[in-house]
Amino acid sequence: MDFHDLMYFALDIFNRCPDVLEKWQDRLNYIQVDEFQDSSCTEMELVDRLSGKHGNLIIVGDPDQNIYEWRGSDVKLLVDFDKSHVPTQTVILNQNYRSTPQILHCANTLIEKNVFRLKKDLFTKSGDGAPVYHYHEKNEYAEADRIILEINQI
Repeated sequence: MDFHDLMYFALDIFNRCPDVLEKWQDRLNYIQVDEFQDSSCTEMELVDRLSGKHGNLIIVGDPDQNIYEWRGSDVKLLVDFDKSHVPTQTVILNQNYRSTPQILHCANTLIEKNVFRLKKDLFTKSGDGAPVYHYHEKNEYAEADRIILEINQI
């Protein structure tokens, strides 16, 4: 069985055996799902069933980092979570501790164009860094040659 089969199998058991669902609901007082931007409707159904008794569900995710639509993830589950799970408290974590202001400005300029997103502007208290450059090469070999050229010029 693969990942999706396991979810379908669990949901089938919960549908046929409510006592099994209740047993797991009793054991799981709190549920946290990380990388929620990559969750599917089936995963949401499973999490909703498991958290149905206590309602203590915590999700963590960034809709701007959704990369698994090809396998069925639906970023709208995250973006609309506060509407489908009332009451919800949303906390935006937008301070970045690793990147420079130049990189975050570039990132903010790109991600603000995403259609399904929560409005946020990344910021940092880090000092200035090098300017951001964009090079588009034909393939990975040309890209490697470009990087070597840039390093040798330093």
